[in-house]
Amino acid sequence: MKKRIALFLVLLLSLPGFGLSESTGKEPVTVVLAENPTTGFQWSYTFSQEGILRETGSEYQTVEGDEGMVGGGGAHVWTFEPIAQGDVTVRFSYSQPWDTETPPARMVSYTYRVGENKQVNLVGDVDAEANDVSVTLRSNPTTGYEWSYTVSEEGILSEVSNEYESDDNPEGMVGVGGSHNWLFEAVGPGDVTLSFSYSQSWETDVEPADRLECTVHVDESNQVTLSYPDEPVQAAFALAPAVSSLATITLGQDKLYVAQGKTASIKYSIAPRAAKSKGVTFTSSDESIATVSSKGKVKGITAGECEILLTSKLDESATVVLPVSVVIPVKKVALTAAAKSVNVGQTLPTQVSFAPEEASVKEAVYKSSNNKIATVDENGVVTGIKAGKVTITATAVDGSKKNARLTLQVVQPPTGIHFARPDTRVGVNAYTTLSAILEPKNATKGAAVTWTSSDESVATVSGTSTRAKIRGHRWGRCTLTATTVEGGYTASIHVNVGSLRHALKITNLAIKDGKPYITIKNLSNLNITQVRFEMAGYDIQGNPIQLSTHDQILTGSYDYPLAPGASTNHGQFTFNKPTKYTGLAHLTLTITGWSTDTGYYNNNGDLRYSYNLDEKNYEWVDAYSKLLM
Repeated sequence: MKKRIALFLVLLLSLPGFGLSESTGKEPVTVVLAENPTTGFQWSYTFSQEGILRETGSEYQTVEGDEGMVGGGGAHVWTFEPIAQGDVTVRFSYSQPWDTETPPARMVSYTYRVGENKQVNLVGDVDAEANDVSVTLRSNPTTGYEWSYTVSEEGILSEVSNEYESDDNPEGMVGVGGSHNWLFEAVGPGDVTLSFSYSQSWETDVEPADRLECTVHVDESNQVTLSYPDEPVQAAFALAPAVSSLATITLGQDKLYVAQGKTASIKYSIAPRAAKSKGVTFTSSDESIATVSSKGKVKGITAGECEILLTSKLDESATVVLPVSVVIPVKKVALTAAAKSVNVGQTLPTQVSFAPEEASVKEAVYKSSNNKIATVDENGVVTGIKAGKVTITATAVDGSKKNARLTLQVVQPPTGIHFARPDTRVGVNAYTTLSAILEPKNATKGAAVTWTSSDESVATVSGTSTRAKIRGHRWGRCTLTATTVEGGYTASIHVNVGSLRHALKITNLAIKDGKPYITIKNLSNLNITQVRFEMAGYDIQGNPIQLSTHDQILTGSYDYPLAPGASTNHGQFTFNKPTKYTGLAHLTLTITGWSTDTGYYNNNGDLRYSYNLDEKNYEWVDAYSKLLM
């Protein structure tokens, strides 16, 4: 909340090289004029002669504390650089661009003299409607030199402010220098000369190091005209509006809540600097409800409503009113919601409650711990933005600072589901796990999923999320389906039951009349077309017997079909280059692989090559062998 008092014209002129400055005098000239674009009025300017000054910058700036406030007003800042020697007058006019029939509301002119070395100085008269004069002079108190001034006539100008401001240098650094600033207000008609001198106060018999003068004419309506001597003046004299017309008080809150018997401070700011240095007064409209100290500290007396009036000490017409509510404070806040989660793009209302019941103000402000995950509006309605965890805080507005927090999960619901492969395998009476993949990639983990099997006599499946447990019951093949609870998206995968390492079993291995007798059974649901094996033999002392003319190990195969559940027949085995061995007492048989109508597998159940294979994923297993003695 803010009150602005007729902010219309600010004119500040900053010239390089004035006073004891070490400037070269070639720095840009700066002009600052108060402006309020919301009124439709704008400043424009013309040069009396082109080619002497050139605009290098033009920017509108809000007055301190006014940012974002509609109609608050501010200042227009121009910078000009010298480009050639000569005199030029810059004429500024303040008008509404579309209104060409009406004379400008304000006009001001400055005449500048640019020397051979492009040093810029102000000369001649400056005409403008204003009733304050500002003076800025370079100063360095660490040298012992200080500025002082005298006026030729009393009762025409009155000093409003007088302060020194150091340059932007490391704080506390000795000798950095700065600027001495004065502000004078026109109080009566007449002509007065301001004479400034720069000297060391104890040297009364020594000429000042520098002198500066400016003549001020004040008319009957307290409007000011500055007049400079024909010789250029290297100083920053400027016209400015009355301080009273610049005073702005800005409140930091729309309303102040204070508990009975407690205190609370008023948050405010005041501009410009001269008004800030004077401060404000505070007045309560009803001290039976609330009192206020000279420093703006409000004490609650009795529950009720009143107002605190803030008034600028520099200009009593600059005021602002702050509503105050003295309350029975909230002691506890509770925040709940109907659910613990909210989907991305969806909303979830929250409910807030206060204790005690007799609390005066039962309202809260809401805040999200992370607006990138979820936002919350002034009514406590939460909107999911992206998946994640977020905390919503509700704080009582009565100044008690009591609050409550609610943690919510923002969920990215699935838009689909799939498996990384088309099939999987599990052994008979064995378990394995299976994971489905949600879409999109950032879908919230742990989404509810149901699982079904197309034939539970072959395999069953259980699980409530994307991860499930599969149990094989008999050799066979069935389909498992995963379905998301939210959205009903489905994906299916084939499961083959029966471990390939258990496809064949050696059911008999014997030695009769010095010859091996072998029986192998097909335990799978595969049509096995060939079985391959190796045999090793030993005598009674355990010494190896060479069973093959090629090697001690005898290789062989069974080249007849083995249907599911079928066993091999004696006499149908083929042996590779057997010898006429004698003394066989021990025999070891190892199945090294088998073939089906889809491909060839080694003794590990690992597919070595395929014919027309649809299933391409098999587990790696250990070899099988049997030893008879």
